[in-house]
Amino acid sequence: MKKIFILSMCACAFLQADCNIKLQKLQKELEYAKQYSNTNRINGLNKAIADVKARCNKNPNYEQELNKAKKSLENKKESEVLQVESKLKELDAKKDSMSKSEYKAKKEELKAYKKQIKNEYKIKKEELKNQYK
Repeated sequence: MKKIFILSMCACAFLQADCNIKLQKLQKELEYAKQYSNTNRINGLNKAIADVKARCNKNPNYEQELNKAKKSLENKKESEVLQVESKLKELDAKKDSMSKSEYKAKKEELKAYKKQIKNEYKIKKEELKNQYK
């Protein structure tokens, strides 16, 4: 029974470490902001510290879950971008068999799609942050 208790305490401490690291970084930024009398930055950092404390008290796994979700989202984005880039390379290989205007139109379409993917994932990342609040 004691072993289980000790293991659960260690696990809890490990999970709190992410929150503590985040808080330490914010505290350091706050010190710099105070050193340079940056009131807007001070107010923002105080709000961020309060948010992190609230989230970490509510869910000690917050930082880990958020980082895992961000990595998953980033991997999906990179996969889609790589697919578009491979299509661009295929298009370059077929360049000689196409008319100049057709090639240019398809290339612009793929570039626009690539930009759209990046913008969509930027929005999804913001939604993810809001979801974990």
